[in-house]
Amino acid sequence: MIGSPIAWTGNPHPPEHLRGLACGAYFALSSTDDPVDELLVTGSKCNLRKQLRETWGIIDGESAEETIELLMLGLDAPDYDPVLAAIRSRGSFGRDRIVHDFPALNPSVLDTCLSIVGYTQGRPDVLPGSVAAWDISRLVILVRYSAYLEFLHPYRAWEVILEAGRKAAQVYPDWREYAAGLEWGRAFTVAEGDDRPVRAAEASFAETRPTILQLVMDPTSPWCRLPLR
Repeated sequence: MIGSPIAWTGNPHPPEHLRGLACGAYFALSSTDDPVDELLVTGSKCNLRKQLRETWGIIDGESAEETIELLMLGLDAPDYDPVLAAIRSRGSFGRDRIVHDFPALNPSVLDTCLSIVGYTQGRPDVLPGSVAAWDISRLVILVRYSAYLEFLHPYRAWEVILEAGRKAAQVYPDWREYAAGLEWGRAFTVAEGDDRPVRAAEASFAETRPTILQLVMDPTSPWCRLPLR
């Protein structure tokens, strides 16, 4: 076991509900002390309102729904996934060939991704086919926060969480691939626009790795207890 045991309530939620919640387990462990099998979080509502307002612009139910829709459609995956496909197809040291073969790619995003894939130390061994996990994981924790603040009705919150689980299962074969998508997606997002993207990505990987390792290796983790598919 890595770190403290992961908290569960033991509530008898159906497997599909638990799978959806598990998609947000990274934030459940890294940002809260709450159980991984419960919809509502705990803590200061005042602090949470401030966090959602400053980070996401969420101030009420309408803005929560707008952010949910954005993450459901894909906030970062639509930018990075085509670049990942090109790199997986042509290799990380063939920029000219990639630009020639995939002229529609955003050059700035391509350069950032090539730098991180080619030169970052401590990166995950697996290069995912998609970073949708980064969008999905944020979606689930934001839904949990929004339900706790009563921006969302619990019925609506579960509806989104169930869809998040289905989407994750459509994109990834297992939780390890999901973990890779989350780690790479966060690193790309943090590095984009940074003057030193490789350094920024290395810091991101170093920050996410302990929690990711616990989720993929700890027998009390939902990623070990529940199949993604």
